[in-house]
Amino acid sequence: MLFFLALSVILSITLLQVVPVATNELASNFEPGFDCGVDFISDAEITNVLIISKMAHPKFPSPNPYYGPHFRGERLLMYPVMTHKRPEKIKSEIAKYFVVYQNPGHVLGVFALTQYNEHGPCNRNVFTPHTPPAPDPTDSLLHMNVAITGFQCGLDAIENELILSKLLFTTRWRIRKSDRYVPFPKPIPGLEGPNLMWLLTYTDDPNSRERREARNPIYLITDKFGSFVRVSFKLLNGKHARCNVKTIPNTGFPTLRTNHPGNILMGYLCDVFFDDDYLSSWANAAREPLQLISAYRGPEYLGPKIGYAFVWPIYPSKPIAMQARNTRYGLVLSENCKVLRVLKYSRKNGYRNCLRQGIEMNQEPEKSDFICDNNKVANEYLRESAKIACQDIPTPKPYPKIYRGPRFDVVGPYLISQEIIELSS
Repeated sequence: MLFFLALSVILSITLLQVVPVATNELASNFEPGFDCGVDFISDAEITNVLIISKMAHPKFPSPNPYYGPHFRGERLLMYPVMTHKRPEKIKSEIAKYFVVYQNPGHVLGVFALTQYNEHGPCNRNVFTPHTPPAPDPTDSLLHMNVAITGFQCGLDAIENELILSKLLFTTRWRIRKSDRYVPFPKPIPGLEGPNLMWLLTYTDDPNSRERREARNPIYLITDKFGSFVRVSFKLLNGKHARCNVKTIPNTGFPTLRTNHPGNILMGYLCDVFFDDDYLSSWANAAREPLQLISAYRGPEYLGPKIGYAFVWPIYPSKPIAMQARNTRYGLVLSENCKVLRVLKYSRKNGYRNCLRQGIEMNQEPEKSDFICDNNKVANEYLRESAKIACQDIPTPKPYPKIYRGPRFDVVGPYLISQEIIELSS
């Protein structure tokens, strides 16, 4: 049976989100990181986004489980490289960069998510991997399975938001040699200097926009690449003391395989979700000799990773017994009709791989109305819009399309509908 993700369609009115950014510096000749075609992701950026992922700020996405084809391991997570700004010349191709890691802090690699929903792995450059900023791994926040709730700097309690306002940009700002930072006055044991310190300001009243310096000057400390080291405050005698990190245990793993192993349904997500059982039925139909002979003269060579295989046309919504014609979707079968992958065809880009994906099948639909600024959108209207969007999935219309923003409190994948017009005050 084919599921059209009816309960996971997101209806677009106005969506506020933090857009991941990434530094374009041809610095792969000078610092360690990953080469991504004409772009470069530094290890310092990766360290900072992994720290950000532990802060659980509501304006930032949560880590997601990684089920892609390029990295193998147990309980893998992925997080957008929010510290990086894509070059203008690749923005039309690359949607985001993600770091793949095992919690806490063991990085496996980086991949680029293209506008066609493909994963392109980045390559490690020739430099020695950038060591996380701590001489002892047990002393590094990257190696602690905790959620960071803030920092205590003497009498001053520092919220995560204040750290985030600097940490997002330190890898870019340090290149400009601006007045935003000064050298840290003393060496940090186990780290190669020079280290940099960035002054933090804060408000006593969370409802006030007026910012001031704390009782004692407080600094975000980074290494020479702009990578997070610690938070420190300056004592009256001029020396610097390390702020204490406030944490809570982080024992959860954001994946349905842990919490609801019986409810996950695996398959391939194009703009339509083809579940494994549905694809197996098509593969069984393709085994019929008359079907195979009438459709193809022989298998095609699809490159060294796949070899010779059949690209069997499939429909997202028609009977399996019917041989598909004029369809955008192709099921890649081995010579013995084993399912290898699913492709989507377009005139502009030819065949593109569909993403291997698991979805949760037992999610409850939302029953409430939604308030958007001063407007109310009735739940009944949303349900009707979702129904129309799902019916449009197998058509060449631009909507619904895949949503690539932060997670919601229900498990994705998500689709986004065309703009909603009917609003009531």
